[in-house]
Amino acid sequence: MLAYQHFRFNLYSVLLTGWLMFYAFSLPAQVPRHKSTDLKRDLEYLEDSLRANYPSLYRYHTRGQIDRKFSVLGRMGDSISALTFLADLRHLISSLKDGHMYVGLTPALKSYLKKEALYFPLRLYLESGRTLIAADRENQIGPGTELLRIDGIPVSQIRARLYGFISGDGSITTKKRLVLNNVFHFYYLMAYGARRSFTVTLKMADGDIKTRQIAAVPENLIPAAPVMEDKRKLLELTIGNDDVALLRIGSFDLNEFAQAGLDFPVFLDNVFHQLAEKNIQKLIIDLRGNGGGRDLYGAMLYRYLADRPFRYYQALYASTLNLPYREFAKGNSSFNDLQPAMLKPVNGGYRLDSTAHDNLKVQQPVARAYTGKVVFISDGLTFSTAAEFCAVAKAHKRGIFVGEETGGTAVGNTSGNSKEIILPVSQLTVSYGLIRYHVTDPQGSRRGVVPDYSIGLTLQDLLTQHDAPMEVAKRLINSRSK
Repeated sequence: MLAYQHFRFNLYSVLLTGWLMFYAFSLPAQVPRHKSTDLKRDLEYLEDSLRANYPSLYRYHTRGQIDRKFSVLGRMGDSISALTFLADLRHLISSLKDGHMYVGLTPALKSYLKKEALYFPLRLYLESGRTLIAADRENQIGPGTELLRIDGIPVSQIRARLYGFISGDGSITTKKRLVLNNVFHFYYLMAYGARRSFTVTLKMADGDIKTRQIAAVPENLIPAAPVMEDKRKLLELTIGNDDVALLRIGSFDLNEFAQAGLDFPVFLDNVFHQLAEKNIQKLIIDLRGNGGGRDLYGAMLYRYLADRPFRYYQALYASTLNLPYREFAKGNSSFNDLQPAMLKPVNGGYRLDSTAHDNLKVQQPVARAYTGKVVFISDGLTFSTAAEFCAVAKAHKRGIFVGEETGGTAVGNTSGNSKEIILPVSQLTVSYGLIRYHVTDPQGSRRGVVPDYSIGLTLQDLLTQHDAPMEVAKRLINSRSK
């Protein structure tokens, strides 16, 4: 689900201490500074809003842990730059382990980052165990060269620190790793401050260790990230000569479908009608890069694969009756005209009854549901609704999973319609979901759906346009075992 549909330390000590040396270099005048006493108003406003409206404050923390985080005021200098405060705020939000939470920039910060800031100049590709150079605009460092250190700091340590600024569900790092492949430069700036140059330690192809000095550059001079050249469609079904069907579902987003002139329910019905008509018994469903969308579509897809009635959502919760009910109207959301009477008090919050959302009801398979063999492909950007669907399919052992751990946890997420607040002093925005979703794991696992066959795209795969996860999926779908 996207935020509109579904998409840790003490609060003050995390935000206000530990980062006082964030900027060793002066910032341009365009980046404002704020008095520390004023910024405490922002933090208090955020704390009050989360306690009143955010239903997952205690999802991964006990009440006592959260109380202690909010109880001790940190200390900071007389003033803090807006960019430093942005970094601190993102670090806090990341610690709440919710991939749907978002911190938005002010126009002044956007302008500075786009027009004035200087960044680490190399395009990197983070594999599970190595960090490689994907592109160098000066063509002085070959693709595939391993990066060992930046300014003497081991890159493994840098990666771990940068993960702390990226919002993500639970303890999942696959999504964060893929995010850094695109915006490493931005998070490195937040974590280590502005630099005019960098000293990099490299492991060359022949095994030699070399050190280079490289200059910082504006964002528009950072080389583009390598991508697979087959521009995958949002929705696509192909059936090969080997009678293997490949179903690509790149999104569940109603708005994306509308812009592309697509109707997901009609498409899905046509897909499974073709599979039945041609007696196709081998199906690969590719959900890589699917960031979610309309949650009803996840349950709809699984109804075509189910062999028995099933539960899709176990429960939905809110922390307040003070919800923007107009945004939960049936025409604007997946909810059934949510009303206060549909929320029942429980444990200091509210549980939505089964009339509030169709995914809370027992789901029935479609007539003549597909019964053949299925292989699912996922990656760290399989998130929200797509991650929910994977969790349900995995829980019911409907097929084999190939690829990488999903970016959304198997237990569910916190999204639904979102609330966005503007912090009064810094003017940064913070967005968070108003509904806590429970899918398959009521114990609150911090992990996503872990594939049966773990394999991601390497840099070499991208450079040679070799889809290794798809290759494994095709081998498995053609194996004798079901």
